Amino acid sequence: MGFDTKTGKLLWSHEQDNFPLDKRTPGNGDTHGNTVLYENGSIYYVAGDGNCAVKLNLSPDGTKITEIWRNKAFDSFMGGVVKIGDWLYGGGTVKLNYWLLMQQPVI
Repeated sequence: MGFDTKTGKLLWSHEQDNFPLDKRTPGNGDTHGNTVLYENGSIYYVAGDGNCAVKLNLSPDGTKITEIWRNKAFDSFMGGVVKIGDWLYGGGTVKLNYWLLMQQPVI
């Protein structure tokens, strides 16, 4: 979600649409356990039980977002995510003992 810091007005949000609304339960499809990353006008977030890995571009004035890509195979739920160069790394949800690497650069 993006808010106007002066007024508190909601400017934009990005729904976790992997589960239909009627099938959502608390903690299933709505958990954001990883820190959001921001770099050069792009927002990266990973919600393993939600949309998985997502890159959003933020408009120059901060009032709108555009989804650039989504990767359902990158399912880090609460293990944290780091961006090194053009790659995202994070802890797996399904493969609990593995670190995940995006299979394509995130640029």
